[in-house]
Amino acid sequence: MEYLFDLMHVPLFALLTFTVWHLRPRWKVLGAMALVVLLVELIQPVLGREAGSRDAFLGLAGVGIALAFHAASARDARRGAWRALGIALLVAVLFPLAPLGLDRYEAGRAFPLLASFRSRMETGRWRGRGCRLTRARTPSGWSLQMEVTQDLEYPGAFLVEAPRDWSQMKELCVALFWPGPGTREFWLRADDRPDSPPYADRVQTVYLLAPGVNRLSVRRSDWTTTPSGRPFHFGHVVSLGLFFGEAARGERVAVQEVRLHLETPPTSEKH
Repeated sequence: MEYLFDLMHVPLFALLTFTVWHLRPRWKVLGAMALVVLLVELIQPVLGREAGSRDAFLGLAGVGIALAFHAASARDARRGAWRALGIALLVAVLFPLAPLGLDRYEAGRAFPLLASFRSRMETGRWRGRGCRLTRARTPSGWSLQMEVTQDLEYPGAFLVEAPRDWSQMKELCVALFWPGPGTREFWLRADDRPDSPPYADRVQTVYLLAPGVNRLSVRRSDWTTTPSGRPFHFGHVVSLGLFFGEAARGERVAVQEVRLHLETPPTSEKH
């Protein structure tokens, strides 16, 4: 969804390019629009958004696509080359949707297994907060390494790309490896509303990690209602958070598997 949102830079900057067609030659159009793309990215932090190289690339791609197809439609001896350039840029910006779509299909096919990290694409379903997230090989299989990199409260990772219908959830189980030293407070949290709802409007459970493999489980009854008393919407789970209560930089935990156990539907008896 983030990529689809960022992809809007392409048509936006393509349309903006039409507003400076009067500039000649074409390198002036390209220069003016490249400056606009750069200024937009520089202004983003002032408006509370993060500047990103992907946004800049997509913006420039929109400019290039507009220029290429405009030149291809004109009486230009090189219109075939311009058309090829426009198609190549379109393929470049749309290509990432193919593996993302495939990963979404795989996530739905593997459900109720939410994470096993057998696929490299799985790490893209997670967002780190004060943590670096990397996929690593372990003796028992693959894992997601959550390494604390910032002095923040509650550093961790959030699963934001997964099937959202948990209405048949019986139990949530998380297997992870904590190397120590000592014990650590660790939380599991689920949100059924976007934009990080306040404490009273989400469900969460705290555990104490001991060195070695830890298997954490949450029963459905533990998360039936939020602290405010509102029924939790299991049919629309927006994100699942795994985070430390407190941890120092360089400390890490390896998440090995996240799995839902579902209620077994009753079998009808024939008489």
